[in-house]
Amino acid sequence: MNDITNGIQDAFANLTTLFDMLGAIVGGFVDVGAAMNAVLRVIAALTGA
Repeated sequence: MNDITNGIQDAFANLTTLFDMLGAIVGGFVDVGAAMNAVLRVIAALTGA
């Protein structure tokens, strides 16, 4: 029984690590998107669009 609970705890620990990594990756993409939007706004302002 202890082996099973340990396995479940390990699986959950791995899952949370995976989700943390995914969150960091998604967060990075969101940051890149925000930066690109800012650049596009500057370009639009400069070109008078």
